[in-house]
Amino acid sequence: MSEYIEKEALRQFPIRKDHYDKENGDEHFIFGIEAVLEYAENLPAADVAPVVHGRWEQIKEWATKAKYRCSVCGREIMSAVKVNIEKYPYCHCGAKMDLEG
Repeated sequence: MSEYIEKEALRQFPIRKDHYDKENGDEHFIFGIEAVLEYAENLPAADVAPVVHGRWEQIKEWATKAKYRCSVCGREIMSAVKVNIEKYPYCHCGAKMDLEG
């Protein structure tokens, strides 16, 4: 699975050519770090969306079935009395159903 970073966090990296001990620091090491950071800062941005987290809220229960609602979009589903997170890990709205109730 791909991993993404925020470029602003990268810009805050504490070891930069204008923020190091010039008397005791290794200039080649610092310029190596600068080259890597410059490369990373110039990479194109990925088209990603933040993860939305939600949970299934039980709204009605019968003997063997129950009705659940997505806490994000309100979509309702019918399932066995206890929703199995592994069976419904996401709602159709894209919310990851991993919040505790």
